[in-house]
Amino acid sequence: MKSEETFLTFFDKNKTYVIAEAGSNFNQNLSTAMKLIETAKDCGADAIKFQLFKAEILYPEKTGIAFQTTKKNEFPRIWLEELLKLANNIEIDFLATPFDNEAVDILSDLDIKLFKWGSSETTNKKLLFHVASKKKPILLSTGMCSVSDIAEAVEILEENQCKDITILHCHSLYPTKFKDVNLNVMKNLGSIFDKNYGLSDHSLGISVPIAATALGAVVIEKHMTLDKNEDGPDHFYSLEPKEFKFMVKNIKNVRSSMGSKVKTIFEDE
Repeated sequence: MKSEETFLTFFDKNKTYVIAEAGSNFNQNLSTAMKLIETAKDCGADAIKFQLFKAEILYPEKTGIAFQTTKKNEFPRIWLEELLKLANNIEIDFLATPFDNEAVDILSDLDIKLFKWGSSETTNKKLLFHVASKKKPILLSTGMCSVSDIAEAVEILEENQCKDITILHCHSLYPTKFKDVNLNVMKNLGSIFDKNYGLSDHSLGISVPIAATALGAVVIEKHMTLDKNEDGPDHFYSLEPKEFKFMVKNIKNVRSSMGSKVKTIFEDE
């Protein structure tokens, strides 16, 4: 049986840490990015997250729809300090997913609390070695990855003294159909790697994050938008503020309802 001492983690295993994934939903507008941070806080999220990809690095050939879409939705790194300051002032964690060494270094220098790792980079050994050197907690997304891929990533991190790893079950499908979510894998990954676990969810609505919470997820990541009718690749499957706030409320209710394993007869009964 897993002992409590095996969990070396940034997260409280008795709570669920909720990340509002901004993705590309800031519409290349600084004011919108700031509004997303403030809204995430108002909705009860523990963190807001952006993505620091560069089209030229992900698609060196610089052609095709993938390159054009990525280029159009790049996050201006010059905004980072201002957005981090805002997040700190209103007491919400600021996160950003790095896709290159420079982004890892920038985020480390800004002293972010943890790294949220994108699924596409879980097999990127060179980048894993680099982030491991920063010795910060890491949330490891696992979309498109086999169990052996995940094992290799965990081994690289742990052998380089980056041991605070939380495994995030994920499917790189936008949106993910309910029949494809396969939530049972999430808990199984936690058992296989003896790690806390969570869910980076791309399904529609809030039912899957609620179910994941009941299965012991210590982290839920979910896309948030100010308006799902806006143009852009992430808006349509994201939650609007009222939906996100309702999800957070239900996550907290589910966590509270889990209680202990002891059968209790209450006085009022």
